[in-house]
Amino acid sequence: MRNLDHCGPRWSLEKPPLTRLNLPRFGVSGQFAVLGRSTLADVGVTGKLFMGLLTIDGLGEVESASPAAAINTLSGPLKLRSNGLGGLEILRGRIVIDPHNNLTVVQGDLSVDQGRIFANESIRGGVTIRAGQTQIRVEEH
Repeated sequence: MRNLDHCGPRWSLEKPPLTRLNLPRFGVSGQFAVLGRSTLADVGVTGKLFMGLLTIDGLGEVESASPAAAINTLSGPLKLRSNGLGGLEILRGRIVIDPHNNLTVVQGDLSVDQGRIFANESIRGGVTIRAGQTQIRVEEH
């Protein structure tokens, strides 16, 4: 058994094998360490969650005028759906990227389909974006 003295008081599982521990309410004030695999369900985290290079800040900048939660990576780009399976929906499906890299803006002033941008009556003009193109200009009519 590993020495867990640095984690504070511990239970010993060396004596008769303990197969199940039933604690309807269990609280820890201070530090709590689990060294090994864990399965958790319905977990609430107040503050920041650190997972390797990923951080999730559920409280955001509380001192800010408009606090907001944040998801960040500590190295490189934040990759969403990097395995290429399935699509990505944002804002209840208002912005959708399907597995074939088609972008759809469902609600709002713009929609994009096969490299063409379409606009409703609040925006005038139109243009086709070609591969490799870095700038576009939409002329007013």
